[in-house]
Amino acid sequence: MFGIKHNECVGFESKWKVKKVSSETSTQTTEFGVAEKGTSTQGKISTEVQTVADETVLKKSSEADMEKLAHWLSKIYPSVKKEIDNANNSRAFRGYRLAKDRNDANCKLLQNLNVFKSGESGDKATRVSALTWNRTGKTIAITCNYEHTSWCYHLGEVFIYTLNRDERLPDVPRTKLSTESCVMSLKFHPVHPAILAAGTFAGGIIIWNIQNDEGDDVVTTASAHEEMVTQLSWITDINSSKSIILASSSTDGLLKLWTFNAANATLTVKAKYKVKPPILGNVHRNVETPEHVEKKGGRGVVCFDFSRHVADLFVVGIEGGLMVQCSVLGATPLKGNTKEEPLLDPAFKYYEPHEGEITSVSISPNRNDMFMTSGTDAEIRIYLFGQEEPAQVIFMRNPLNDLMFVPHEDKLVVGCGSNGIMEIFHLITGRAVENVTKEKVNKQVLSSLAINCDKASLIALGTLQGDLQLWNVPWQAFSRNTQ
Repeated sequence: MFGIKHNECVGFESKWKVKKVSSETSTQTTEFGVAEKGTSTQGKISTEVQTVADETVLKKSSEADMEKLAHWLSKIYPSVKKEIDNANNSRAFRGYRLAKDRNDANCKLLQNLNVFKSGESGDKATRVSALTWNRTGKTIAITCNYEHTSWCYHLGEVFIYTLNRDERLPDVPRTKLSTESCVMSLKFHPVHPAILAAGTFAGGIIIWNIQNDEGDDVVTTASAHEEMVTQLSWITDINSSKSIILASSSTDGLLKLWTFNAANATLTVKAKYKVKPPILGNVHRNVETPEHVEKKGGRGVVCFDFSRHVADLFVVGIEGGLMVQCSVLGATPLKGNTKEEPLLDPAFKYYEPHEGEITSVSISPNRNDMFMTSGTDAEIRIYLFGQEEPAQVIFMRNPLNDLMFVPHEDKLVVGCGSNGIMEIFHLITGRAVENVTKEKVNKQVLSSLAINCDKASLIALGTLQGDLQLWNVPWQAFSRNTQ
């Protein structure tokens, strides 16, 4: 089955070394040599030549085509304005200071002006009830009124002042505007610096064009409300981002939106809102609601503010210390609703109310989820839209009459009241900023304040004695010292 067989060995020659085929070549070059040769250059002689200028050519070259220049300027203006606005609104260098800049956190009183002496005389001292700067920051409108118990029998006056080159106001106002009753609210148009709106104690709205110093400056008037106008504000129309409309509130319980047409001099109602108070259990307070408020059929609107971040969102403060978040898009129709003048309830969410009456409300210009209120209970409350209870409460000895967020400073707010001095508060620590000023000031009860639209460090304060104070406030220094 199996067998054995022997074979002879087979061998082969090893090839582990392989020679490559190659060839050698040679090149032939000429020998390198160097030789020097001399050169001679020809001399040049410069001569001056005098020519007679052609006057017609020079005249033509100096003259500019004004039509082409105007066309070119109008063509580039939108782009240039856009870049300038972007640079002004940019926050890239907010808070930036050079090492050599002064770090002096001290408010300085620039001027003290008595406005009441410019108005009509009376037995009772008048108070500065409203202040507003125009868009350029050069002109300020001021009004004084009387304390009222029932109805107003006074003639109202609005004083227009313009800053000079030294950033001071003259002793005499540039213009005086008259009204049928005391003015309770003033607001310059955010785009047209000469358009000024006023709300009166009698419920009327008056719009002036202060550009013309002679003759009748009234653009239009309207019998807007049945009771006192508490606040006016120019806001962006939710239906058109390029349109500006006017919002007004009153103790008659209504908040109205108005369409203003400057060309046709008309002011027409766009919408009417009435906030209905919630079930009493949801707005429980330790302090009872005033009797005159309980007897009213509806609670009046004390103050409001529209969001700069969400077009349809606004917050309303109503009598009895109630805070309500409202929406233009989510408003529901009420009885008496018509297509011509819709009557809507915009209430969306109710917040924990103040124990006293609300004096001011303001939505943060820096954060889209925050707003603050102040009341006669001497409290500043910081609310977030997502929660009913305040996120921060700042307790004070005396209540404030006016309170505002500081532009470009996320953590600072400024207010004024019966302490007689401008008060700055830090939102994070919940405390007042100490040593605001080293000035020796005759303290008076402060009724209102306004921050300059062009220069945020320039603040105007009004007093109950009819005085106007101009202050310079180094916001960056205060912000840095509280960090």
